[in-house]
Amino acid sequence: MQYNLFDTTTESYNPYRDIISAQEVMKTTLRPYKMLADVEKPEEVSFGQTVSASLGYTYNPIIDYISQLQFDEEARDPNYNPFADMEGFSGYEEVLKDAVNADHMKLLKKQLRRNLKNRRILGNASIGKQIIAGIFDPINILPLPFGSIGKTVATSAFRTGASVGVLSAGTEALRYTFDPLATGDEVVGNIAIATIGGAILGGAIGGVNKLRVRKAQKEIETEIKDFNNLADDVAALNRARDNADTTQRPLAGAKEQELLNEQATLPNSLEELQSLKEKLRKDDLTWIYDQEGPIARSKLADNNEILKERKRLINKIVNQNKGLTKKAKDTVKFLEGIKAARDKFAEPLLKIKEDLLAQARGEKGLNIGLSKGQIDFLKKILAQEKQLFLTKKQTAMIKRKIKEVEVAQKRIDANMKDLINKNKGVRDIISIDKVKEIQAENTKLNKEIGHNNNLQAVVKQEQEMIDEIGKVNTELTIRRSEDEAMLDADGVPIDKFKLQPNWYTDNFVYKALVTPMKKVFQSKELPLAVKNAFSKLANDAGLTQVAHKLGATLGMSVYTRAAVRNGEYVQAHDALRALYAEHTGKNMNVMDIDFQKKGYHEWLEDTYSRVLKQEKLSDLDKRVKTIVDDFMNRWEKRLRDQGLIGSSQHFTVKITQENIRLQNYVKKLREILDPEVYAKRTGKQAKLYSVTEEARQLEKDFIAFTRGEVVDLAKLNKTLDKLEKFKISGIRMKRVNDYKNDRVIPEIRKIQEDLKMLKDNLELSKKTKVTPNNEEFFFPRYWDIAAIKANRVDFESKLIDWYTNNPTILKKNKDRTLERVEALTTAELQRATDPVGIAKRVKATVDTIIKERVDVTDDAIAFYGHGKSKHFRHRTLDIPNKFVTDYIVRNPVQVMKIYTQRVAGRYEFSKQFGGRSVDQVIADLELDMFNAGQSTAKMNEVRKDFLHMYDRVAGRVLRNPDRFDQRFVNMLKDLAQLNYLGSAGFSTLPDLAKVLMEHDLGNVMKGLQGILQNSKVRMNAKEGRLAGEILEILQGDVHMRLIEDLQNNPLSQKKYDIAMSKVRNVFYLLNGLAPATNLMKKLDSVIRTHELIDFAVKDAKGVAKAKDIEYLRRYNIDKKKAQDIKKLVDDGVIENTKPNGSGVYLGNSEKWLEAGVPEETLDTFRGALNNGIMNTILMGTPADKPIIADGVVYIPQWIGNKFGLKSDKRFKGYTRIETGLAGLPFQFWSYSFAAANKITAAMMTGQAKNRAAAFVVATGLGYMSLAIKSQFGSDFVSFKWDNMPAEDKFARSIDASGLLAMYSDLFYTAMNTSMALGGPDISGGLLQPKFPQEKNFVDALTAIGGAGPAIGVDIARGLHDFAIEGKYGEGSRQVIKNLPYMRLWFIKGMVNELTSVLVDIEDEGFDRAMRTRF
Repeated sequence: MQYNLFDTTTESYNPYRDIISAQEVMKTTLRPYKMLADVEKPEEVSFGQTVSASLGYTYNPIIDYISQLQFDEEARDPNYNPFADMEGFSGYEEVLKDAVNADHMKLLKKQLRRNLKNRRILGNASIGKQIIAGIFDPINILPLPFGSIGKTVATSAFRTGASVGVLSAGTEALRYTFDPLATGDEVVGNIAIATIGGAILGGAIGGVNKLRVRKAQKEIETEIKDFNNLADDVAALNRARDNADTTQRPLAGAKEQELLNEQATLPNSLEELQSLKEKLRKDDLTWIYDQEGPIARSKLADNNEILKERKRLINKIVNQNKGLTKKAKDTVKFLEGIKAARDKFAEPLLKIKEDLLAQARGEKGLNIGLSKGQIDFLKKILAQEKQLFLTKKQTAMIKRKIKEVEVAQKRIDANMKDLINKNKGVRDIISIDKVKEIQAENTKLNKEIGHNNNLQAVVKQEQEMIDEIGKVNTELTIRRSEDEAMLDADGVPIDKFKLQPNWYTDNFVYKALVTPMKKVFQSKELPLAVKNAFSKLANDAGLTQVAHKLGATLGMSVYTRAAVRNGEYVQAHDALRALYAEHTGKNMNVMDIDFQKKGYHEWLEDTYSRVLKQEKLSDLDKRVKTIVDDFMNRWEKRLRDQGLIGSSQHFTVKITQENIRLQNYVKKLREILDPEVYAKRTGKQAKLYSVTEEARQLEKDFIAFTRGEVVDLAKLNKTLDKLEKFKISGIRMKRVNDYKNDRVIPEIRKIQEDLKMLKDNLELSKKTKVTPNNEEFFFPRYWDIAAIKANRVDFESKLIDWYTNNPTILKKNKDRTLERVEALTTAELQRATDPVGIAKRVKATVDTIIKERVDVTDDAIAFYGHGKSKHFRHRTLDIPNKFVTDYIVRNPVQVMKIYTQRVAGRYEFSKQFGGRSVDQVIADLELDMFNAGQSTAKMNEVRKDFLHMYDRVAGRVLRNPDRFDQRFVNMLKDLAQLNYLGSAGFSTLPDLAKVLMEHDLGNVMKGLQGILQNSKVRMNAKEGRLAGEILEILQGDVHMRLIEDLQNNPLSQKKYDIAMSKVRNVFYLLNGLAPATNLMKKLDSVIRTHELIDFAVKDAKGVAKAKDIEYLRRYNIDKKKAQDIKKLVDDGVIENTKPNGSGVYLGNSEKWLEAGVPEETLDTFRGALNNGIMNTILMGTPADKPIIADGVVYIPQWIGNKFGLKSDKRFKGYTRIETGLAGLPFQFWSYSFAAANKITAAMMTGQAKNRAAAFVVATGLGYMSLAIKSQFGSDFVSFKWDNMPAEDKFARSIDASGLLAMYSDLFYTAMNTSMALGGPDISGGLLQPKFPQEKNFVDALTAIGGAGPAIGVDIARGLHDFAIEGKYGEGSRQVIKNLPYMRLWFIKGMVNELTSVLVDIEDEGFDRAMRTRF
């Protein structure tokens, strides 16, 4: 018998009775829906009509209901009577009576006619047509995969039938609510028929799929076998690579950017060398024959020898004259010495002679003779006679010497004559004419030899450069293959980014939760360069990928590296906290809960006020400043090294990078417009375009421009304009034209503009010291809005003084931008110091600051001297900090914290992507995608996903966080979290099971035992802090484990934000989530620190298990880093609690750099800790969440255009809509998003360890958390839990365990939503909903809308009951129990009891209520 529920002349199926007549069915309905006359005249209907009617029957009532929402009470026409407008619709008054005006009635009639038509068609269609038509219903298609898994027809029929029945129940619940012609029996019948039909269809599929299943199983087994073989091949290649001779990669140690620069510049240099070589070869001086070189060099040597001989002869004469002259001078000197000695006694002898003669003449008395003195003198002469007077022999010797002098003088004179006449040629000396002849010949020979030597040098340099280019390209090829792809034994690329092959990760259930990262990694179309970029940006090591299975790493992402940097400000904070404890003699700080917080922060602010004001500092003050300076100096060095701080070096590097990019893009433009490029690839004939030659010349001219040659840029840009207008004709050329005009040419123009500004800045940087203006040291400035508001007059007076004493004016540049420059002329000074103008400027400045239009992420705060603008993005207000210290944030810990959060992501991105900006990276990815044949739409999609992921990593997703809807949504979220999460601390119990999933059971036990027995082991928890984790209490963001919060800004100075931050922090301490999270993360840090080191040591020794190596590679620890870690163990830097090494390893990572370990190894180890802890004690990362969870929706532009929405400038091809309302449903889903990857997927793919034990423990701990929470609720809640059926407790325990992530939550939400809409229990009575639910459309909306709307509605209901209905007790209870803190686990029961008393007082009176209760 055929059952037709739509034909009242046939018998219908009723699950409660036997087959009954159509008349009996009619009696059970509220109203007839088909006339007998219509029934008696069946009509033939086509299959297409049946399909259309079937879909319309199911879904039109829902659509019709939505279309009627416009007709509310405001649209009611008071003069309209619906009953007077029902002619021809007798029997359907109940359907039409609610019409509020004539238009509404018209719409209702139209919908009724369509509904009746669909029912008539289905009533006349055969059951076969109806079943087949049902295949086209998505609800009936969805369960087929469940049926097809079955191994038998019966199993498949049962599974598919049950699945269709459950889904049909949900659909029928919705249809029944909105279809005015629907009846209860009809719904039951439809569900039954759907189940039977589903079973038939599933059975058929099951029968067919028996072979398919076997085939699929065989294919999976083959794929796994092939994958294992591939793994063996790759492992062999990896071993060969690890053992390879490093001399085969001489550039292995070179920096990536240096290689890229060389790759771009060396070909140009080679081209120049080759051009020079050809020029030299064409010269007449070039030797043709091999013997010409030796002959020329021999002749040159002979000539040089002749010239040398001439010089030698001349020198010989000169030296001879010098010798003769010296000899003559020595002889003369000797003779003069003798004369001098003789003359010495001449005068006394003459006196003696005169005295004797005088005596003889009788002039001196009678005595003739000598006096005694004279006699003594004569005796002296006699004594020295042999020395002072000459014998004859001596006299002859002197005469001979005199003769020698005369001869020497004659020889000197002769030599001098020869020297004077040497140019004429004398003796053996050649003449000057001969010399000139030889020199001329030598000049020619030197030129000839030099020319040919230069040619040989160029040839040698050419070969060396060719070799160097080969080495660079080889190294980059190796790195690119290592970076983007792995090759199998045959050299075929492997998609190493794909998640490891598994039925679950390839299933639509997993893929249905669409995230940018998952979408890219699972894509079979995108180039590996795109996947690599996403991995570099935000990979969190949460899931095992093909690379890890094959023994390779993917490298730390920007997200991970930036997160690790948080450990540095924490390290500084800990050092400052230790100083404060030393200063006060107390240390009241437990688990980052600082009981001296106020005093500590006041001390920091007071200390740094003195530092900033440059006052005299105490020794303690100096120690504080040293700690902060070390932090800032470390960042300054990083930013300088990376080129993020403006300097000559920075601009030179940026210019080189931009020149490289310009060459790449003009080359791509030429390739697009040069069909010969395509012809060379395909071997086909090419017909050149009319602009081909111009494109080729454009490339040459731009390359010359990048070399620094003078070119006519205006002319080049005119050529660009022409090429832009040129349209390539042909099939499928729209993509090429779009890429040329929308990507390539705009990028070429942009690079030109950037290069011009960079070159201007390069010149300016040579004259300007690039530091924060007017500062002695760098300290980021964040304004204290509250202080400015409280003392605005004083603050403005400081600005007035500064503007007056430092006059500036606004100058309009050629590009129409305004720039503030120093006032120089008299007129400029008068204008700049005008009191009225200064007052206006000061007011505008202060207004801007107070309204918080100053972006805390601005580059002037983070990267002073960075950017392309002429003023290097210096602070707009360049007054020194020392003058405004009282009006800026002075707490260095707070400043270091926000500075790290804002700067780390930008720095790590620049470092990771070779100094390119995010726009440049995207442009280059689009180039890769274009080369891979991707469409413009796909390029736009990748751009959208990459940019949004970048915004997440950089912490700036929202553009307008202060907009009204955002603030309103935040208030709802705050109300919800501060109420609903009162027992959240107990929900963390299942995290212990995740610890089991992540670690070997032996290491877990070893870690727990070590914590209990050795206090040193607990120090491993510090490693987690140094890695940028376990900071939730310190940073005040523990709530983000469960809640999506994009506005967690620690520097927000709005009163609401400040108050709510304090309220949240206290709440999460009281509900236990903060301390529980802290303890869980510390436990994981202790175990993970040991396990990473343990596995690394084993890996280095070559004894690690495959699973352990996979674990290390997932966390980016490769063989080399494992060896570094083993060396630290061998050197005793990493300690072990037992002498034989069988205990717990203690990280001591603070000592690694001192021990000589590369910083990259330290960062990788800490990154592994950071990722590992985050992947265990879960919180959603950028990789886990769908875009809509951020409250941002991207609508394709072709849809946006229909609604007048403009395309977003940044997200090409999309309209960007930002509203907190979109993210409301996902408020409490942060944990669930993470669990979908880190728990559910990890369990399904085999990544998780100890899966059986973890499942049991997780379920048990889920049960325990629910049981504990039930004991702190009301008596009813406790009673309900104690009497809950076992199947419900088990299902609820699975839900609480996190094993099914959001899937179980979606199931329970769907159950309550169905019941709220008046539909059936989608579990078929097997399970109970989480809370009692009556039919209520508002509850259905809030169930979907999330916790924020739900609590808002609950409070509104309470206010309505209290103020409107006068139900003071019930209204008060509803409001009170939904207030913040009222569901905290230790007061929840008391609150329930007290609010129930209020209801009893209202119902029974005060006295009776008190007697009843107490």
